[in-house]
Amino acid sequence: MRKLIIWDMVTVDGFFEGPDRDISWFVFEEELENYIRETQEKADTLIFGRVTYELMAAYWPSEQGWIADFMNKIEKVVFSRTLKSAAWNNTKLFNGNVAEEVSKLKTRDGGDIFVFGSADLTATLMEHGLIDEYHLGINPVILGRGTPLFKGGPNRTPLKHLETRTLKSGVVSSITRRRADNDDRSALSRQLGFAEMGGPGEAARSRRSPAKGRSRRRPLRAMAEGRRAGPTDGVYHGCARRRDPDDRQNLPFAPTSRL
Repeated sequence: MRKLIIWDMVTVDGFFEGPDRDISWFVFEEELENYIRETQEKADTLIFGRVTYELMAAYWPSEQGWIADFMNKIEKVVFSRTLKSAAWNNTKLFNGNVAEEVSKLKTRDGGDIFVFGSADLTATLMEHGLIDEYHLGINPVILGRGTPLFKGGPNRTPLKHLETRTLKSGVVSSITRRRADNDDRSALSRQLGFAEMGGPGEAARSRRSPAKGRSRRRPLRAMAEGRRAGPTDGVYHGCARRRDPDDRQNLPFAPTSRL
């Protein structure tokens, strides 16, 4: 199965373009170009929505250099119900069901599939669970307004961190992978003791049925001290950020309820 990967330059506040499609805030230099070559060397297909495709098709054919050669030669797929043709070299136009067509692309032989920009297309792909990895170049700037890369959706998407790299320009590259159902539970869940009981569902059942045993989630005191809970620790079910930095327990949060 081929991987489908999102790659985008974004601001700290989550925009991938400013008002009027402004991308003058991109921090692009040699180190970032080398990083792109390194992480996209296995790519052999790009997919776009109509707006991003039209911007790319108007820019890259007249450019020179490695990235221009890559963009102009690689197989490209654009999804649009309004475009009548796609003249950019090696481009195929699809106007059918996005999820079905992308699922077919992923099962075909070949290298990685990348999505650049295309916020509406990205939202559709996320909704159908088709994106495998998220590669983001976080630029050191806050725009305040623009087009957000992630437009929200009905489902939470748990991710697993793969790599973070800070470039000399200040751009922070973040690579995460969609967490599969059988992935290890998060470190936080393990710290809270869910792993010992088989998951949060079991912990919830235990709390509803006291006769079958109490929840064994570690209290904050024990967790902060790096040890298992003792009989005097209790079990905390709620907490708030601690306001008193001189408190003797030296915990970042204060419990609000206790069993």
